[in-house]
Amino acid sequence: MIIIEYMRQAYLTSFLDEDVRRRTKYLIDTHDVISERCQVLSELGLWSFAPVTAENERNALSVADAIIAIQSHDARKFQALLPTSEVLVAMHPVQARYVSLPCEMDDSNIALGFLGSTNEPNVEAIKDLIAAIYPAVRARTKRRVTLLVAGQVCDAFRKKYAREYAARPEGVEFLGFLTDPEEFYRRTDIVVNPVSCGSGLKIKCVEGLARARPVVTTPIGAEGLEIAIGHGLFVSPTVEHFAQHVLQLIDDPNLLRRSSSQAYDFAEEHLSANAVFRSLEEWINCNCGDSPVLQVASSSH
Repeated sequence: MIIIEYMRQAYLTSFLDEDVRRRTKYLIDTHDVISERCQVLSELGLWSFAPVTAENERNALSVADAIIAIQSHDARKFQALLPTSEVLVAMHPVQARYVSLPCEMDDSNIALGFLGSTNEPNVEAIKDLIAAIYPAVRARTKRRVTLLVAGQVCDAFRKKYAREYAARPEGVEFLGFLTDPEEFYRRTDIVVNPVSCGSGLKIKCVEGLARARPVVTTPIGAEGLEIAIGHGLFVSPTVEHFAQHVLQLIDDPNLLRRSSSQAYDFAEEHLSANAVFRSLEEWINCNCGDSPVLQVASSSH
């Protein structure tokens, strides 16, 4: 059995001996619906790579005996793209770890936090946070609120929006790349992710829940995590709703603590390796037995 990371690597199967190809089971781990991501980002002027069409994606995935989707929305799209293919769901696994809220030790400040990579949707999310959401929250609460931005998104935002970076409101702190992400969670009370486009599973939401942090996000950010709504995850379709959810958590300490506990409990039950890989393990046991597993990873891994 061969597990191929990303549909772009599927062509590698053509280099195998014909007899090996015939006797081998192939799974493609997709991570997202890349043709959809290309289309959405291109329409927003945010895509600068060679586009992948739905036909390109269908042809690449057709070599697989099973397709691994990272969340249920993607699974339905792959099933529509290849109706006769078997599609499995295997989310991003995390180890739940309860990290106490900073405000429990010092209630003079509430910290909102965003941790992200250089992806364009992350850069645009920071722009929305700084321009609209964070000022709206600060203006409507008596508590001191800060915004922590961490990860490589900091440099990406500074390069693209130098003026906004220089004129950022008081209380916004860019932490940059962190060798230990746990530092970010030790300083953050509420994880915020106002992403407005993208596909796949939003790992920052998954990891926020796993660190016992209430997560406020958009419908796009919550895709595949809908069962966490009411268990530490808050979904906001507009900037106004987003600010309201954040304010509810800030101004109600009991809600904040309860949501923190619910987030941890949800991650422990639904996001462990045993939980997210159950269907994949069942498929492998049923179709491959004790056959060796080869993983073909991208060069960026």
